[in-house]
Amino acid sequence: MFEHITYKESKLKNGLTILTAQNSSIPVVDVEVWTRTGYRYEKPDELGYAHLLEHMLFGGTKKRPTALSLSIEVESRGGYHNAGTNQESVVYEMQMMNGDIEQMCDILSDMILESTLSSNRLDIERNVVLQELKQKQENHSDYSNRIAPKLIIPGHPMAQNILDTEQTTKDATSEKLRSYLDRHYRPDQSALVMAGDVSHDNAVSLAEKYFSKWTNPLVPFDSGLTTMPRASKNYYFEKRDIKQSFLTLAYYATPVDDLHESAIWQMISGYLSIGHASAFTQELREKLGLVYSIRSSRWASHDAGLYMIGTSTQKPRETIDAIDRVVANISSQLTQEIFDRVNGQMIGNYIRYIVKPSNQTSELGNDFITFNRMISPQEWIDQLQSVTREEMIELANKYLKQENSVLVVLGPDDIGR
Repeated sequence: MFEHITYKESKLKNGLTILTAQNSSIPVVDVEVWTRTGYRYEKPDELGYAHLLEHMLFGGTKKRPTALSLSIEVESRGGYHNAGTNQESVVYEMQMMNGDIEQMCDILSDMILESTLSSNRLDIERNVVLQELKQKQENHSDYSNRIAPKLIIPGHPMAQNILDTEQTTKDATSEKLRSYLDRHYRPDQSALVMAGDVSHDNAVSLAEKYFSKWTNPLVPFDSGLTTMPRASKNYYFEKRDIKQSFLTLAYYATPVDDLHESAIWQMISGYLSIGHASAFTQELREKLGLVYSIRSSRWASHDAGLYMIGTSTQKPRETIDAIDRVVANISSQLTQEIFDRVNGQMIGNYIRYIVKPSNQTSELGNDFITFNRMISPQEWIDQLQSVTREEMIELANKYLKQENSVLVVLGPDDIGR
């Protein structure tokens, strides 16, 4: 199925991983740099530095002195550039035509290795980040998603996110950000990922040319793995003067351990909430008219695991009762026929998703951060195909229990639990 795409992996002497998905049938290349330095690695006086630094690296280098000059260089070629920060990683992405691969490597390495981090640029980006923070605080759905882990696994590094960062962002200096960059941006915890019309040999050659001078700090990498705590109660309510209630129901689940279990969790999400035929959509939207949409997914790292369900509604009590019923009835409602349909759906959805170069780099980067290795599309499809109905039911029965869950409600009505 993926014979036209060649997946390969290499490593430079400095520890930088090179991952490629070569597909010569398309004229574009997506290039990303992933580094293991997200919110969870920040010290209390550095909260938000990973995100602020992500902004700052687009702000100018010795060779490209302004953010505008960098943007013009990319966009004048019809290119695209972006970045993102989460709990475990920061990623920088560029996409251009296949004749511009070296240009992208030059720009990305320049950003990481030669950014000026000027105080003038910091003043601008600080204000931008604070505006972004305010926007997320006032976006009830976004805020609900971010506040839930802080309540459900209090004090755990994976619960850290942008909501914690206002004061430390205000206190940040160019010198502090430089120190954070030197300590956390290390090639032995990073990957250069390319997908599209690029050979692996060319990618390795370009990596050696532009990233080989990237050195690791003397201090060994500290993963910071720790025990997952539990909340002191199973219900939290925050009153807001809004018309809908935003609900997050989280079950304590398994940390990331093996790929097969990840495939089982993906199948559970497929059954519960992916697509119009899913159990939640049919019960809560089509039958009861309680919600417009509802989502569920596993949220996990190597030392924390939750299965989270989120939605918004004007009838929070009835909605939670309906969710509880659907989850409690997985064993009886998940017939072999429905299982087979969901399995085909998950495989088909993944194939449609993975054909795009930007999604290939995203999956390769995420797999590097999560499993520290390359996972090919065929390997993931094989795992999905090997999941059984009995495994889904066993995992759901073990973890998706009311006594193993915490409910967070943001809205006008305290519904209790």
